[in-house]
Amino acid sequence: MRKFTLLMAFLATTMLSFGADMSGTYTVGTGGTYATLGAAVTDLNAATITGNVVLEIVSDITEAANVGLGVDTKGYSITIRPNADAPRTITFTQLSDNSSPTGHFVIGYPTAGLSVAWSDANTIATNNVTIDGYAVGGSTRQLTFTNTNASHTNARVIVVVGACENTFIKNCIINNLVLLDFL
Repeated sequence: MRKFTLLMAFLATTMLSFGADMSGTYTVGTGGTYATLGAAVTDLNAATITGNVVLEIVSDITEAANVGLGVDTKGYSITIRPNADAPRTITFTQLSDNSSPTGHFVIGYPTAGLSVAWSDANTIATNNVTIDGYAVGGSTRQLTFTNTNASHTNARVIVVVGACENTFIKNCIINNLVLLDFL
């Protein structure tokens, strides 16, 4: 009985230490698979990518914290796009900068690393990422990345760090609404 209990404890620990496999299309936003881009990216960062991943934005999203996408894609792609030919806005509201790479949405560095000092060990070549503002079959820029017009420290809406290859940001509207106070 004791050996069986130890075996079950080992298996449970082993299964919890690995992220789930991810491939396919996931919806992000109100009523979607994930409520926020941050929640979807947290799962991506912990996952083993086993096929192309598409994150379709289904509504406007407010991100209270900065988000870092840092995962080995194993040659597969990650695409972020609207699910329909309708406006979708992702608004970042965190006012303070990260302890490490600056930016609201950082590609090449996981979210968990944003709150600690820069470490090359946290830099992960996150290849084959496409952020496309067009929905499938659409021809109008429908995806906006923005921050609030409050006083942000070092606000950069999207940042790519490290050896990320084949990163494309296209057909998007990117608004950096930093208020500058000149004396």
